[in-house]
Amino acid sequence: MYVVVRKYTIAGSSEELIRRGKEEFVPIIKGLPGFKAFHVVDCGGRGLMSIGFWETKAAATRSTEAAREWISRSALGLAPFPPERLEGDTVLDIP
Repeated sequence: MYVVVRKYTIAGSSEELIRRGKEEFVPIIKGLPGFKAFHVVDCGGRGLMSIGFWETKAAATRSTEAAREWISRSALGLAPFPPERLEGDTVLDIP
């Protein structure tokens, strides 16, 4: 499994960004091949973190492109800064 963690510094309301994400972005990524799971963490202040789980690195790369497109189209005013990103293959998986 391949994991992508993104940390966003937001400029607007985290509640609004989360609402838009649920309504608009979640259906996009759930429809992508290789999707396993997606979580969002409120880091407090102006920080949100997303954690995406994918079957392969190629699938994760498609999700990164989809996220970039969605933010530029629907949430640029709320998340105007590029996210910090960490990614890699899982090395320990505890169900």
